[in-house]
Amino acid sequence: MTLKSKIDIGTEFDDIVESFPSLLEQLVDSDKHNFKALTEGYIKNVFNRRHPVAGVYIMTDAEDNPLYIGRSRNLAQRIGVDHRSTQKTQANFTHKFAKNSGLDVHAAREVLFKTLFVRFVEIEQPEARAIFEIYATMKMKTDVYNSFIEH
Repeated sequence: MTLKSKIDIGTEFDDIVESFPSLLEQLVDSDKHNFKALTEGYIKNVFNRRHPVAGVYIMTDAEDNPLYIGRSRNLAQRIGVDHRSTQKTQANFTHKFAKNSGLDVHAAREVLFKTLFVRFVEIEQPEARAIFEIYATMKMKTDVYNSFIEH
């Protein structure tokens, strides 16, 4: 399912939220991709598009345990570039993983390259992406690496 039309919070909010269980199932059942292979070009090929694809993604370990839920208006950029970086402003998941694992960020990234898998689902509406990210985080219990603490 791809949510494409703009949300009218007053009339469509309940319809959007009602779609979340099946959308989460679609996310969990979508193709699993090895994190190391997920370059920007690879992700664009998965969606067979050159323009940015917005959506939500889930990162899992080798045993398919959910670790992190993320969202982006440009999945190829976020996963294929930002998460591969070692800069804290881009790769916050990698930095949290490094801290929790007692590794430096470069060693943590190498571990993630070997053991991490990513699935994604397209969601064009920014409001739906934001709410769905929180819903999926709570349902998948990824609160170790997901944080919604405001700055």
